[in-house]
Amino acid sequence: MWSDVESGLSDLLANRSFPTLAGNPGYMHMLRNAGMPGVIPRDPTELRPSARQRFTEAAKMCAQLLTMHVEGLASLRERRAKAVVLEGPRTLYRLWSFRHSNRIGPWWFTEGVLQQAFAETAGKKATTLGWLRDRLAVSYDWSGCDRIAQLALHANNAIPAIEAWGLPVRQFSPAAIHQQVDMNEYWAKYSVMFQGQKTQYFLPFVPESRVRDYW
Repeated sequence: MWSDVESGLSDLLANRSFPTLAGNPGYMHMLRNAGMPGVIPRDPTELRPSARQRFTEAAKMCAQLLTMHVEGLASLRERRAKAVVLEGPRTLYRLWSFRHSNRIGPWWFTEGVLQQAFAETAGKKATTLGWLRDRLAVSYDWSGCDRIAQLALHANNAIPAIEAWGLPVRQFSPAAIHQQVDMNEYWAKYSVMFQGQKTQYFLPFVPESRVRDYW
């Protein structure tokens, strides 16, 4: 399935332009590899043959690296994972941590997940954040999860993404032992899992200008 995700993402990047990502470092890097620094083609399928081939090869390389990265994280279920285009109008949300300064990042979730969190926690902020951490399976050493950011895509906006179901993960990741964490808490929670099991979106490129604080 990850090969299907890679192929799907490669096709999306090769056959469609994403003006919403103008200025995004990762997307601009792909364009430079395609021999088009700073230029987003109106329609990649209409490029002259030599330029079209370079663009397709750059998209394929980018998709391969991104898919390898996602697969290596081992935090998404491979079955039914797919590359998709997210089109506006819609709003996505992200848990982040003021201490870790990770407001901009690849992991996002839907309005539906947020509304379910509100419904099951009576909208209490701390409880809602805890519910989201558990359902999105964010280990303690990955993020403090004390903030929510929102990404607003307006009409005619579009960005590529990988859509998949989140897997359960340990409340402390194996890497936490190399960080400044309370070792008593680490060992007490070593085998305790966050449940995951919610659809998540991995955004290879985030249009930062459209990100705002929600909480």
